[in-house]
Amino acid sequence: WLSQPEATLSAADYRQLIRNVLDSSTDPALGLSVSRQANYLSRYGFWGYAVMSCTTLGDALATSIRFWPLTGALINLQPHSSDSEEWLELTPAFDFVRDDIWRFGVEKFLASSHLSVSWMLDKGRPIRALELDYPAPAYAQAYAQLLDCPVRFDCQQTRVLLDPVVLQQPLSTS
Repeated sequence: WLSQPEATLSAADYRQLIRNVLDSSTDPALGLSVSRQANYLSRYGFWGYAVMSCTTLGDALATSIRFWPLTGALINLQPHSSDSEEWLELTPAFDFVRDDIWRFGVEKFLASSHLSVSWMLDKGRPIRALELDYPAPAYAQAYAQLLDCPVRFDCQQTRVLLDPVVLQQPLSTS
């Protein structure tokens, strides 16, 4: 199957793959830790190279969102803004993404995004705060340690509140 470039993965197979990984792991914070071990934007092919070639973090975010479906991620990203703030709303990309699979998908997104942004951005913290729609896990402090921002659990929705000033900063990769 892996040697067949035209092979596809059904939603049911994708769910089972994630389920098997979570069930066999002894790391309850797998989503946070797996992305810190190996994360390179270039591994995403054209999507990653498009993101890295952007001029500012805001441009990179817009490009990421525009081509997000190419990543096959477990979550969807919806940008929002008001007069005083900008944020990303995270929602499940598939019907099966709930409970521990949802938490894994959110954690994987947060950790890999943090690593990528830290690599592309010379200074500044783009995340002002994080609101998560699930209860705090036993390792909740790892979120704040990794992202260096306030983290709130049991919220109405999952949102990443962004700093608009940092979004205008130039990227070191452009």
